[in-house]
Amino acid sequence: MAARYEIPQHPSGEIRAAALETYLGLTEAAPGLIRDAARPERALRDVTTALDCEARLLRTEALGPRERQLALDANVHARAACVTCGLGATLEASHPQTGRA
Repeated sequence: MAARYEIPQHPSGEIRAAALETYLGLTEAAPGLIRDAARPERALRDVTTALDCEARLLRTEALGPRERQLALDANVHARAACVTCGLGATLEASHPQTGRA
């Protein structure tokens, strides 16, 4: 994500903190991409692939230890929420009238 690149561009201060908050907010919004997708199964695959890539890149990005942990935690939580959304969407698609199995 382009937002991740903005964090290390600022050595410290409010702008760096705002860049981190923006990154965390975008990461937390990932489940909505699946929930709102016309093809949630494909969206789940694409979004989880992107989150996996982000997790790898976060380990080498020029972040402080606290920043890195916050970003990795947000990534883990977003991934879990994406899987939950994907499962719910799959159930809904398989039983469109009741939304249940």
